[in-house]
Amino acid sequence: MVYAPSEDQALLCLDLHSGSILWRKPRGNFLSMTGVYDGRVLLVGKESITALSLDNGTTRWTRTIPRELGPPSGQGIVV
Repeated sequence: MVYAPSEDQALLCLDLHSGSILWRKPRGNFLSMTGVYDGRVLLVGKESITALSLDNGTTRWTRTIPRELGPPSGQGIVV
């Protein structure tokens, strides 16, 4: 389970059976955790979108949002 507690500036991945923390990453400038898809945790920021590995929290990829598009808003879906 991936969790972003409001009282902490970190993103946590927890083992659902034991409750132990599997990995922890700083939130940085991300606005939201959009969801988990295909073994990746999707994080959206004002200037970029990043996918972390669900297994260990390493960065799988980062894509810059073109400045002319402005900051993200609304909701998205993955298909």
